[in-house]
Amino acid sequence: MKFLDKHKPDVLMVDLPMMEKLVQEGKLYNLDAVIAQEKFDVEGFMPGLIDMIREKGGGSLYGLAPIFYTNVIYYNAELFREHHIELPSNKMSWQEVLELSGRLAGIGSGEDQIYGYYKRFGSPELMLFDVANASSLRLFDAQGEKLVFNTDGWKQAVRLTTDSIRNKAVYTRPMDEGDSPQEFSSDDDLFFKGRAAMTMDDPWFLSQLKNRAMWDKDSKKIDWGMVTAPVDPASPDESWYVRLNQVYAIAADSPNKRAAWEFVKFVNGPEMAKAASRSIDGHLPTRNQFMKEIDGKSTEAFYSLRPKGRSRCRRAGKRRRRVNQPKGSEKAKAA
Repeated sequence: MKFLDKHKPDVLMVDLPMMEKLVQEGKLYNLDAVIAQEKFDVEGFMPGLIDMIREKGGGSLYGLAPIFYTNVIYYNAELFREHHIELPSNKMSWQEVLELSGRLAGIGSGEDQIYGYYKRFGSPELMLFDVANASSLRLFDAQGEKLVFNTDGWKQAVRLTTDSIRNKAVYTRPMDEGDSPQEFSSDDDLFFKGRAAMTMDDPWFLSQLKNRAMWDKDSKKIDWGMVTAPVDPASPDESWYVRLNQVYAIAADSPNKRAAWEFVKFVNGPEMAKAASRSIDGHLPTRNQFMKEIDGKSTEAFYSLRPKGRSRCRRAGKRRRRVNQPKGSEKAKAA
């Protein structure tokens, strides 16, 4: 806030929570009127995106997002075929994913142990929170005053997660003596060694699928596919994993609102989306008509679910940086 007060930027690039805070502070310009006046196309965005931004703006549109991040389940099709198990499908719940992974448990042993699902980054409790968040579970009530962990939903999530790990259907990073996950080694990835049938990751993972053999001599060529991230059976058409880290907004006190709007309009227009669809750099264009496939694989898994309100059951911890991940890619910025 001090930066904004001092430098008075016309255009801001922020994440969605920061946009919501700025709206509450009265710092942003309402875009509804200029969008209606110019008949700017907001129908070309992926389903639910505009609704998601409006929700954080109290019903009004205070920003537009040209790119988004989400997670999908990547799978090794060869492993499933080799063991005569049906492939994963879209809109599975976590229970269905872990039941499917359980069918691969017990195959091999030691260095040849096969796992159905591989939690690439994080420890057992982070696996639990994946299950809990997708099921819309909360640790506290809406006021943040009362712990609501002792519920049937949480008990089911704990039981599902712990049983899957104990039965070796799921692999998570082992704990060291300091009760923290052992450090991740970039060349010790079970999925690329052909020892894990499924893993969940974002679009950045696609570049590893394409280029990993260039720097990891032990990686295997994988016949891969992808399906939607696990959903809540109560709302199977929505995904909790969709997130917006680059929302373009205009300062309410900007003396250059017309020029600022022209910039925001261009960045969020179809020309930029078409250009963005030509490369893979960890995110996807929010206009979904340009990127229909990647390396011959349909992008349906990325675009078929509507964004779901992100009411996390916990505050996110510091994420481990992926190999070659662009620095600052998830930080809010102001221009």
